[in-house]
Amino acid sequence: MTGSLALVFCLFGLLVYKVAQGNPGKSLVTAIRHNSKPLAPDFRLTALWPHAETWPGSARASLDDGYVSLSELRGSPVVLNFWASWCIPCGHEAPRLAASAEAHRAKVIFLGLDIKDYSSDARKFPRRYHVNYVSLRDGGSHSYDAYGLTGP
Repeated sequence: MTGSLALVFCLFGLLVYKVAQGNPGKSLVTAIRHNSKPLAPDFRLTALWPHAETWPGSARASLDDGYVSLSELRGSPVVLNFWASWCIPCGHEAPRLAASAEAHRAKVIFLGLDIKDYSSDARKFPRRYHVNYVSLRDGGSHSYDAYGLTGP
């Protein structure tokens, strides 16, 4: 009985800690709401889909080590698309994003960021939708949280 009671207290403590921490992306969202121009949260993530054919030539070198960080792309406009293979709206928007990446070839960097997904499913998604820009993998939800995202 005391062991299960201790477990309940530990779980309750963890819940209180998470609520107290709040959403780390809240400050980013607040700054945007107040018409501020905050820097986008940086990340360094593994390239899941290293297809940079629509990227400007100068940005392609950022893929050389198999990772991409947002700071390596500063100075160019970047469209950052968070997606997951199980997300139905993501499948609907994927062809439109690929068409837009083609229409803005070498002028705008389109960058996909796979979140909360299984690796095997994530690798199939860009192939299925003929994604013509780089997608990175965030195995957890660090980037998702840093940007203050909600929903699936």
